[in-house]
Amino acid sequence: MQLRQLAVAQVACAAGLWMVVGLCTGAAGEPVPPTPTPAESATPGEKPGEGQAVALSTAQDLVARRYKRFEETLKKISQTLGKTDPDRAALLMRAIGQSNREGISRQMAELVELLKQDQLGDAVERQGELVTQLMSLLDLLSSEDRKQENAAERARIEKHLKTLNRLIAEEKDLRAATERGEPGDGLAGRQKKVAQKTDDLRRELDREDAEKSSRDKPGEKNTGNGEPQDGQPGAKPDGEKPAGEKQPGGEKPGESEPQEGQPGEAGEPAKGSPSQGKPGESGPPDKSQQTPGRDNIEKARREMEQAHEKLKQSERNGASDHQDEALRELAKAKEKFEEILRQLREEERDRVLAALEARFQRMLQAQLAVYDGTARLDKTPRADRESRHSAKSVQLARQEEEIAIEATKALTLLREEGSAVAFPEAVEQMRDDMRIVSGNLERADVGDLTQSIEKDIIAALEEMIESLQKEMEKKDDKPPPNSQQQPQADEQALVDQLSELKMLRSLQLRVNHRTKRLGRLIEGEQARQPNIISQLHNLAERQARIQQATYDLAAGKNKTEDK
Repeated sequence: MQLRQLAVAQVACAAGLWMVVGLCTGAAGEPVPPTPTPAESATPGEKPGEGQAVALSTAQDLVARRYKRFEETLKKISQTLGKTDPDRAALLMRAIGQSNREGISRQMAELVELLKQDQLGDAVERQGELVTQLMSLLDLLSSEDRKQENAAERARIEKHLKTLNRLIAEEKDLRAATERGEPGDGLAGRQKKVAQKTDDLRRELDREDAEKSSRDKPGEKNTGNGEPQDGQPGAKPDGEKPAGEKQPGGEKPGESEPQEGQPGEAGEPAKGSPSQGKPGESGPPDKSQQTPGRDNIEKARREMEQAHEKLKQSERNGASDHQDEALRELAKAKEKFEEILRQLREEERDRVLAALEARFQRMLQAQLAVYDGTARLDKTPRADRESRHSAKSVQLARQEEEIAIEATKALTLLREEGSAVAFPEAVEQMRDDMRIVSGNLERADVGDLTQSIEKDIIAALEEMIESLQKEMEKKDDKPPPNSQQQPQADEQALVDQLSELKMLRSLQLRVNHRTKRLGRLIEGEQARQPNIISQLHNLAERQARIQQATYDLAAGKNKTEDK
C-alpha cells in the first residue's frame, strides 16, 4: 500500500509539472483560454492592444502561481518520503535544487512584468527558454519511470534476440541440408516450420508495437487503414474481426489488391501474392512505433516461403538462393536488435553515472559539515569541554552514520551494475572509515586521527566525483554508433580501466598513509590500545581486498557479458 502511495505522489508531481508546461507553452504561442481581440479587450480610454497585454500577463501570472504551489508540493512530499523512501525523496530534492538553480519562479515573475509592459518579443523568447527548462525538470522527475521502462525493453529485446538466434541456426541447418541433397519433401516441411516460427516472431513484434502505440497515444488508432490494432478497443486477438464483419484478404497498406482465391495454409501466402499477411490481420503499426528489424524479419519470412515452394518442386538451387537471402535478412534484424540493446545499456549506464555523482555530491557536502563540526569541537581544550560538547559530538556521530547509510546505497548500485571493480572497493573502504569516525565521535574523540580519517573520506568522495564527471563528459566525444572504434555493448564498463587503476592506486596510498599515522600513535614495538589494534586489523583486511581487486581487474572481471 505504501509503495502505491509513493508512486501516486510521484505521478502527481509529474502531472502537476505537465500542467505548468502546458500553460507555459500556451503563453508562449498557443492561447490558454481564448484571448480577446485588441478591440474587444480594450476598455474605454484604453489603446487597442493594451487589453491583450493585460490578458496575457494575467495568464502568465496564473502559471507563475501554479508553479509556486507545485514547488511547495514537491517540498512537502519530499519531507514526507524522507524516512520511508530516501531515494525518491532525494530525487524530488534534486528537482527542487534544479528549479532553484535555474530560477524558474523568478523567471516567471519577470515574464509577468514583461507582458504588462507589452514587451511581447522578449517575452516569447524568454518563454521558449523557460519551457525547455521545465521539460528538463519533467525528465528528471520521470527518470525513475524511465529506468523501469528501460529494464522492460531490454528484457523484451533480449528475449526476441534469443528467438532470432535460434531461427538463424535452424535456417543455416536447412541451408546445409539443401546443399547436401537431402530429400526435398522433408526439407520443405522443415522450411515451412521455420517460416511459421519467423512469422510468429513478426506477429509478436506487431502486437507489442501496437500495445506501445496504444499506451503512448490512448484513444488513437495507429493502423493507417482505419482499423483498430490488437490491444485497442474494438479489436480482437490475432486480428479477428467482430462478428458479422467481412474478413479482408490480409493485404498491407500500399500493396496490391488480393488475388482471387483464399490464402493458402497457415504460413503460406495466397497464390500470386506471396507478401500478404495472414487472414484477418491489419497492417503493421506506424513506422515510427515499429521495432527496428521487424521489416527484415518479414522479408526473411517471405524468402523462406519462396524456398519452401522451390523445395516442394525439388528446385534446390532456387531454394538455396532464397535461403541465403533469408539468412541475410535475419542477420540484419539481429544487428538492429543488438544496436537497440547497446543504446539501452548506454542509457542505463548514463543514468547510473548521474545517480552516483549526485549521491556522492550530497555525501561530500554532509561530510564537509561533519569535518567542520569536528574541527570546531577540537579547538576547545579537553579540560574545558562540557556535556554540551559531548552532545554535539554524538550528534556528529549520528550524521556520520547517515552518510555511511548513503554509502551503502551507492555500493548496492555499483554492485548491481556489476562492471566496476575498484569503485565498489573504494566505496566499501570509505564506508568502513565512516563507521570508524562515527565510533570515535560517539566517544567524543575529535582529535587528529579522527580528523585525518574524515579528510580521507572527503578526498575519496572528491576523487570519485571527478572520475564520474569525466565519464559523463566522454559521452559527447564518442564516435558514431556505426564507427569501428565504438566499443561493443558487452565491453563497455561503468568507468574505464584507467580510472579503475587510479582508484586502486589511491586506495593503496591511503592504506600506506594510515599505517604510518597509526604507527606514530604506538608506544613501543607493539600496539596495545584496543582502538588502534582494531584499525590495524581493518587495514590488513583492506590490503587483502585491494590485492583481490587488482587481480580481478587484471583478469578482466570488470567486463560485462550478455546473460
